[in-house]
Amino acid sequence: AVSEERGKNPFPKEWRMHAFFMDALPILNERVTEQSKLLKCQAYEDLIFKLNYSKERVTLLFTGPLTDLAKALKVDPSIEAKIERLVWMGGTFLDRGNVEEPEHDGTAEWNAFWDPDAVKVVFDSNIPIDMVALESTNQVPLTLDIRQMWANERQYPGVDFLGVSYASVPPLTHFQTNSTYFLWDVLTTAYVGKPDLVQKETVKAAVITKG
Repeated sequence: AVSEERGKNPFPKEWRMHAFFMDALPILNERVTEQSKLLKCQAYEDLIFKLNYSKERVTLLFTGPLTDLAKALKVDPSIEAKIERLVWMGGTFLDRGNVEEPEHDGTAEWNAFWDPDAVKVVFDSNIPIDMVALESTNQVPLTLDIRQMWANERQYPGVDFLGVSYASVPPLTHFQTNSTYFLWDVLTTAYVGKPDLVQKETVKAAVITKG
């Protein structure tokens, strides 16, 4: 389902353009006979439907902003009881984030910065949150060694797809900028299936949306 929600602080243009690059990759289009059809409902509505339809409580994995989840909670607060936990790649408790934008102090993390009000809505709920923050993802930069490993195994279509997908992203070489790439979503997704990849710490947190 498509999302029509918009945050306060858009991602850098280069990041948004990368989505078009991915859509155009030949490996994703070579056997397309019919374009996938978008649902008529919006993303938050689809989320509400799927949660209410589920007979079991659901673990949600979000690797981007929490805008649609916040909207769903506002529209139908009862879905909170259907959520087992939220695994979210976002936020940080460090004094330095990964937002390097003009007139910004650099303390924010992009998925939270995109829509801080949504983060507050979700964190003010009673949903258990496993937050895979920059403290963890900073440990998994996309290095030249990883790229070379993919190149050495490119005879396998899946590995070749990985290498090509990340080819337009510059490696971490000298210093960190908005373009420095870490395996944020990869670590977060892997954690769901293999929790012992990370060490967990319980933290009580409050979200401040301004200042």
